[in-house]
Amino acid sequence: MKRMSIPVLKRTLTAHARNGLCNRLKVLLSARALAEVSGREMQMLWSVSHGCNCSFEQLFQNQWNVSSEIQLDEAQLLDLTKMSWHRFPDVLAMTDAEFTIRHYDWLIDPTRYPHHAPLQKRCIELMNELEPIPNIQARAQTLREQLFRDVMIGVHLRRGDFVHIRPDTVANFEPATHVVDEWLTRQPNAGILLCTDDGAVNPSSRQETPQEGIVKNFMKRYGERVVLTQPRSLDRATPAAIQDALVDLLLLRQTDFFVGTTASSFSELAVFGRANPARFTGAPTDAYRRLEFVLKWTGIQFLLNVLNQREFGEQQTFVSLWYRYKSRLRARVPRAKQKRAPLKNPSEYKL
Repeated sequence: MKRMSIPVLKRTLTAHARNGLCNRLKVLLSARALAEVSGREMQMLWSVSHGCNCSFEQLFQNQWNVSSEIQLDEAQLLDLTKMSWHRFPDVLAMTDAEFTIRHYDWLIDPTRYPHHAPLQKRCIELMNELEPIPNIQARAQTLREQLFRDVMIGVHLRRGDFVHIRPDTVANFEPATHVVDEWLTRQPNAGILLCTDDGAVNPSSRQETPQEGIVKNFMKRYGERVVLTQPRSLDRATPAAIQDALVDLLLLRQTDFFVGTTASSFSELAVFGRANPARFTGAPTDAYRRLEFVLKWTGIQFLLNVLNQREFGEQQTFVSLWYRYKSRLRARVPRAKQKRAPLKNPSEYKL
């Protein structure tokens, strides 16, 4: 009598993120933690784009089934980028044998789902298990030996496309220096590692953003204690820019004090899982203040809140409302297509 073979149901989790380096890392770490605890096989599509034109293999050695060749099953796709926080699902409770999830942030939320807390701890462990490729490790170690004092204050002032998408946070030069001054009173001999993408190319429009002069002003204020890593490029459409950003991230994670930018994933991961003193600073630009005043005065902000409440059942910050509905309006209004240089394959660059 022949034995009937019972097929084993394969359980998988496919993740996808299209944003910058640290957005992708947050998706990767949380997807891996979710897959482990739910007994799933995890794979992640690390697609190259103008916002991160660098493959996972050009950054890390980990064999974590991350590739730019994975095909997505759109029929099974749960796109969290189109969901509000109010509707954020408990991914751990999903029972589908196979599903695909797209996001630009953590796939877990311990504040909303307390049983996700152990997953957050696992994400911290996985963050520490990330192993950069040898030449990135070597560059980070060399720069640490050359630049670091016994005590270091890490500073990350996010600019680039943030000037357009988060104008409520990027006027934080003065707030950041106030925190640095405070910590220098505690550690007068500390050095300052300054990392910024001031003047970087906007990956969406391919236009350079106005340069604020952060490096010049920091050096004028703090002198020779300020050290820089001198990135080869700030254009995220080149693998060198992403590799150099990873070097900055590794070094910032070794500083004793940290000052970051509110809402920046890069700043968030610079201290993720660490116990060193950290402060996040953000302030609105003058242009943003004027725009918010006008839209409040004309009642447009009220109307946006009503629309958002009906659609998503929650209140959001003004900048989130404005960016969401402005993007929708632009999508409906015919515009001349912007000519962008074709994106080169990361393997075509000499690194």
